[in-house]
Amino acid sequence: MAAKVSVLVPVDVDSKVLKSSTAVETYADYVAGKVYKKGDRCVSPTKNRIFESLQDNNSGHDPAITDNLTGNTPWWMDYAPTNRMAMFDTDVSTATVAPSPLTVVLQPGFFRDLYLNLDADEVDLVVRDSPGGSVIRATHEVLEGSQPGDYDEYFFGRFEPRYDFIAQDIEPYNAAEITLTLTSASGTVSCAVMDVGDLIALGDTLVGAKVTPKTYSYVDQDKFGGAKIVRRGAANDLAITGILDRSESPMVHRTLMKVLDTPVLVTASTGVDYSPLRNFGLVSGGIEYPNIPDKCNLNINVQGLIRWQ
Repeated sequence: MAAKVSVLVPVDVDSKVLKSSTAVETYADYVAGKVYKKGDRCVSPTKNRIFESLQDNNSGHDPAITDNLTGNTPWWMDYAPTNRMAMFDTDVSTATVAPSPLTVVLQPGFFRDLYLNLDADEVDLVVRDSPGGSVIRATHEVLEGSQPGDYDEYFFGRFEPRYDFIAQDIEPYNAAEITLTLTSASGTVSCAVMDVGDLIALGDTLVGAKVTPKTYSYVDQDKFGGAKIVRRGAANDLAITGILDRSESPMVHRTLMKVLDTPVLVTASTGVDYSPLRNFGLVSGGIEYPNIPDKCNLNINVQGLIRWQ
């Protein structure tokens, strides 16, 4: 079977979909009668966001009301997602952090695939056909990424953590329930991204896919010629070419339009040897209609937003 260019179209996860989480919040819920000082922070339960007070004597100004966030003298600033919801927002720089184990329960409805970007030792995934119903998928995985090439490397090579997890081809049910548990011997786990949805095949992957590691570090050079490397994060960019039946081009175009400006998972292959050819980021590209009967060319570029291990 040919490798497929695929994109994970996610389901929106809000407080109605997230049924429970063992992650705790750093800040208390907003209280209408409380007087907040400049710099104080609180949680808006209706928005699932943390807000920071921009003024002293801030009382009776609900941060969930847009008018209190705007104008010449706004009362509040949108600071960050809540700890519970950080793993479900589109900002990869925010993460849900919790003592091990972290357990979350979701009821997303129809879905077939799941992707995590996380820092943990082990993942336990249980999917049921309904809340408390029959188990349709149970997976336990140790997040160890090394692939020793010989016995010396097997016994003496360093442990290589893996920071991604993908579960595919889960049987879809309208009332599906997901229970995810992350554990770590260090005592703390974090999850920056949890995407649940459908991994949609756009076309067959052609030879020549390219992954390009990039760094946001830079050299800070002073007026005396001294140089210092300022360490920053890293990511990968991905370029994939593919081919598809011309009859599929409207569906592929609609899928690409759905994920514009939304960070998503893109894969060029599910093979273990081709794990670098998957990425989470912003998608661009297009469909070409060449002088080939019944076929179209597909060009996909992914601006990577997180470091893929």
